[in-house]
Amino acid sequence: MASSLLALGVLAGCARIGNPQGWPTGVVEGDVLYTGTMDGELRALDTATGEIVWRFPLRGEEDRRAVYGTPAIANGVVYFGGYDGILYALTLNDGFEVWDTSVGDSSPIVGGPVVADGLVLVGSSDGSLYAFDSESGSLEWSFETANDVWSSPAVSGGVAFFGSLDHNVYAVGLEDGTERWRFGAEGAVTATPVVAGGRVYVGSFSSSFFALDAGTGSEVWRFDGAERWYWGGAVADESTIYAPSLDGSVYALDLDSGELNWALQAGGPIVGAPAIVAGRLAVASMDGRVRLVRLADGLDERQCDVDAELKASLAVQGDMLYISADDHSIRALAIKPNGNPDEVWVHYSNEEAPVPQSPDRVC
Repeated sequence: MASSLLALGVLAGCARIGNPQGWPTGVVEGDVLYTGTMDGELRALDTATGEIVWRFPLRGEEDRRAVYGTPAIANGVVYFGGYDGILYALTLNDGFEVWDTSVGDSSPIVGGPVVADGLVLVGSSDGSLYAFDSESGSLEWSFETANDVWSSPAVSGGVAFFGSLDHNVYAVGLEDGTERWRFGAEGAVTATPVVAGGRVYVGSFSSSFFALDAGTGSEVWRFDGAERWYWGGAVADESTIYAPSLDGSVYALDLDSGELNWALQAGGPIVGAPAIVAGRLAVASMDGRVRLVRLADGLDERQCDVDAELKASLAVQGDMLYISADDHSIRALAIKPNGNPDEVWVHYSNEEAPVPQSPDRVC
């Protein structure tokens, strides 16, 4: 765990990783999971079996072939950015390349893309957010900040909201990339904002979590109870936002007031975003465990011990939970009504036969 924490510290210091492997997150469309791997590929996996539907290797420099962000899907195309600085667009059915483009000066892409209003939005380590035509891949506009953009943007009402390592949260109009407002978050912002009820919710490396007015960028409330940074994005339901911190806690905060309802303490830093599945909050931690707790009080904890560091955000479809671990595994867990996780399959992206016929189930 110490080496992974050191890697996080290197990232936060704006250096580059010597041997990037990524901590990719998947997205489900139909009966296929589309996910990056720790082996420099995007893979489409059958959600029922974990078997490969198709695979696509990144094409950049070999020592930069890694995926950190979540792919985006729209109109039969899956879009994803690589640490190699390339934005890819592939057909969902067969992984055929529709187009690819080097983003900006080809600096690493850490956040995932978002598709909205015919545009693919993606941030770059060169400090800019870029908007490309989703059909042709042509550049429509770019917006420059003062430092790396690792935050995946969130889009609402024709506006893209995202953070930068320059300590600001930005609101930019989709039509032409003009700035609507910026908010000084007192620390770097890598998380994807959550937009709900006319507000923007996001945490920063100042160890504060903010609720901002989506129209003006003014601060509505802040929560200062965390002991370390907010790296990953939060997730919200109708009344509560669940914010993960590198201090190993998830803070359940009232959407309206920011008051703390409860906190879940995991056994290690929480890097990826949690997920709501089967009426519970699922949280993955660098201690190798997936925890599932009741939304109302954070109690009745059910666990699955993967025995490998978990840094990727969680993907959900129905009552299925998909997780990626640092042992090159991708796992599908069925969450039972009582909250117990039941492993359905495991896929090892570094094995010739990636789906073992008789695996040692972790839960």
